Amino acid sequence: MKKSCRLLCLVLAAALFAFGCSTAGGYTALEYEGYKINEAMYGYWAALYKRNIVYSYNGGKDTPEFWESEVYSGKTAEEYFTDIVNAQIYKYCIAQKLFDEYGLKLDKEVIKAIDTDIKEKIEYYGSRAELNSALASINLNIDLLRQIYICEEKLRAVYNYLYGDGGPEELLDEDYIKFFTDNYYRMKYIVIYTTKLVTDEKGNYKYDSEGNLMTEPLTAEELAEKQAKAEEALKKAQAGENFDLLILDYSEYDTSAYPNGFYVSANELAIYGARIISALTSMKVGEVRRVDEESAIYIIKKLELPAWEELTESELVQLAKLADYANAEAFDEKLSELFPKVIANKEVLEKYRLSKIGMLAIPNI
Repeated sequence: MKKSCRLLCLVLAAALFAFGCSTAGGYTALEYEGYKINEAMYGYWAALYKRNIVYSYNGGKDTPEFWESEVYSGKTAEEYFTDIVNAQIYKYCIAQKLFDEYGLKLDKEVIKAIDTDIKEKIEYYGSRAELNSALASINLNIDLLRQIYICEEKLRAVYNYLYGDGGPEELLDEDYIKFFTDNYYRMKYIVIYTTKLVTDEKGNYKYDSEGNLMTEPLTAEELAEKQAKAEEALKKAQAGENFDLLILDYSEYDTSAYPNGFYVSANELAIYGARIISALTSMKVGEVRRVDEESAIYIIKKLELPAWEELTESELVQLAKLADYANAEAFDEKLSELFPKVIANKEVLEKYRLSKIGMLAIPNI
């Protein structure tokens, strides 16, 4: 009995060591059936996605207020985006196994493109040593960076195999129609800007170093006028006045090219913002609601979603990415069913909280 207990302890110790031991790239962050994502890889993706999130949703400002703000269905920005980031990295982990399970191979051109990209990075930094020195600041080296790129391509290869033309899980027309019905909302809106665009002496709009339009605050008097204007538009809309006429009277952005309104899903988060999408999910058809953003006030009206066959060509143009979204959702659902089998090193993941880590700031990486 003592011998059996000692053997069991040794086996458990070996398993824990294999999962948690520090190797090139640090401790293992995630593991799925023997396939691993190490700490350096996890940290790279977390910092990369944080940069994308901050610039897409908060104007490039990495502030505690943003991460603590409620953005969607009662979740803070940190909770909401951490779930998204972790789901993506879980998929990278799982895809390595599926890639081998399906007997896939990366095209030579894909490998060549990765190696060419890395070669260009080496030339940019001047030498392998200089690039490795830059990567060391995020616990990476050239070999680990190449491993990351290959991992990303394996996920793409698994997706293309399953959902590409003739793939074993290729979606049908009825799947796309169902996705439209289940995931899209239609709205019209009035927008009233609460900041001013900065112009130069010739009247041209000015942009910051990140390519964003520069703005300046309104005076207290100007802001009060905007608030009064928004409140007046809201009251009239909620009283049932013709919304199209109210758009003409109050909106500060021309939406006449979209006479039937805008089609919105959670996939357009970067376009419309989390507050508008969150509002649409809880509104009833015909309801009007005010949504305050950092630089504008929106008065939105939720409209009934038409049947697929009733959509005009101009409306279908707005849905150009629907097939991509539907395939991505199907892929996400397939892989998310495997998430419970992923072993996560919580101590490692806790080190890379989005509100605490820096954004990926290495040039050309």
